[in-house]
Order: sequence, then structure tokens, then C-alpha cells
Amino acid sequence: GGRGANLVVVLWNQVSFFEIADCELTGGISECVYALGGCASPSFGTTHGIISNCFIHDTGQPDVDSLGCHGDRVDGVSVSGCTFQNIGLRAIGFSYGTNVAVSGCTAINCQDGILLGGTRHASFAGCTFVDVRNDGMLIDQAPDGTVPLNVNVAGCTFVAKAGNTG
Repeated sequence: GGRGANLVVVLWNQVSFFEIADCELTGGISECVYALGGCASPSFGTTHGIISNCFIHDTGQPDVDSLGCHGDRVDGVSVSGCTFQNIGLRAIGFSYGTNVAVSGCTAINCQDGILLGGTRHASFAGCTFVDVRNDGMLIDQAPDGTVPLNVNVAGCTFVAKAGNTG
């Protein structure tokens, strides 16, 4: 934790059994390092983690995710009660992995709310997306062609959707 921290970046690489809670991450970050996450490489593996009650805003780069798991393999990670605001690209991006859950999160003024690649066994519940410029939630395939399976989306709200799809 650590409220009020400025220009803090949490970078993970092959981390297991972790918790990130009650953090505030602000300010611009580099093109590769996400506010929370790892550089885009499938060799980075993150497992069994909890991310909760974090406020992430003003990441500053047009092509950067705020919770960037896009490119990483992520297994057994839960994200709850987080707010993402003024994000250049996606509030949350997943590419590969299994058993991820996102609940009670809010994304405001992002290009995409959530991108889900080839992740399997994923649940998204009670999330709110406001002023999303492109895709509210894009369920697609991973760069290697892996397709998502067993994805549950429930109770999500899309407000002031400006772009393509809810």
C-alpha cells in the first residue's frame, strides 16, 4: 500500500502469491512499463495475486495500459474495487492465462475498458465503464491465436460510450 505516492510504478515479472492493495498511482509512465504489470512478453508469468482498492490515473501515454497484463501469462489473479481514470489505452488488458476475475472496478476516460485475449475461465462482474473512446470490453484472441473460453460478464454498465462496441 501507500496512498499519495506520485509516479510510482509496480512492475511484475514471474511473481506469485502477491497482494497490491490501497495504492494510488499517478502521473506519466513509460511506453513499456505499465502502472501495474509487466512489459509485453509471454515469458513473464504472474500467478495467484490480489489487486484491490487501487486508484490509477493519468498514465499519460497514448498506447499504454494501466493494468497491463497484455502480453503476460496471468493465472489466478483477482482485481477488485479499483478505479482507472484518464488512461491512454486499456484500463485492463489480459492476453494469456486462466482463472482471472475482475469485480467492482470503474474505468473512466479510457480508450478501451478491458481487452481480453486468449484468457480462459474469466469473470467480469459489476464493473462500470464511463467515457470509453473505443471498446468498452473487447473479447478477442491472443497474438498467438489462442482464443478465450468460459468467459462470464455480468452486471456491467457502459455509460457515455463514444466508440465501437459495448
